[in-house]
Amino acid sequence: MKTKKRILALTLVLLMVLALSACGKKNELLGTWTTEVDMASIMVNEVDDNVDLDDQGIEIASYGDYLGTLPLRITMELHEDGTYVQRVEESSVEDMKTKVFNATVDYYRDIFRQAIAASLKENGIDADVSTDAGLEEVLGMSIDDAISMALGSDMESFVHSVLDGMWDELANELTEEGKYKAEDGKLFLSAGKEYNVDPKVYHPYTLKDGVLTLEKLVGGDEDDATNFLYPLTLRLVK
Repeated sequence: MKTKKRILALTLVLLMVLALSACGKKNELLGTWTTEVDMASIMVNEVDDNVDLDDQGIEIASYGDYLGTLPLRITMELHEDGTYVQRVEESSVEDMKTKVFNATVDYYRDIFRQAIAASLKENGIDADVSTDAGLEEVLGMSIDDAISMALGSDMESFVHSVLDGMWDELANELTEEGKYKAEDGKLFLSAGKEYNVDPKVYHPYTLKDGVLTLEKLVGGDEDDATNFLYPLTLRLVK
């Protein structure tokens, strides 16, 4: 009987230790995490890969020479109820809009300027059109007026028509919410609150000194438009 009591007592102690251990185990990813991603490389690659005018005698510099950096701030909130929200910071999107618009206006203007100069040479007009002043003297009008005639609108309006729909698409691409689970160095995220996490789809992650590093999604779409973001390094802000 005494032996049974001792075993029972030891069992109760063990259960208490396990319970206290479970209660003390904290979700290390709880909180709001933030990162800043330079979006310039993906935009430069997209433009440079799709604009090839060598066969028209037009040599244009890389779009990156016009653009510079494009920092975009992203936050991820991991809540106690097992849900998450990822969003982009609106002010950084507005900064991007301004930078991309100005760079694209200058980039397109240089392309059109060279196209006009190349067309003049093809038509046997032998004049110095290496400068804006020389080109405008031959044209009898400003370059901007010539561009407006060719496009049917001024350059700024044309660039707006090209770019304006892109920003909502970008925000939608990087805004997500759903359920999450973190275990064994893997962060599982569902695609919407109405879905559960997929045990085959996850981000390997490491956490050290308040820095959360998410690796590229395992089990996801290899062609996902957001793959360029990874590895994604986030810092805990609260």
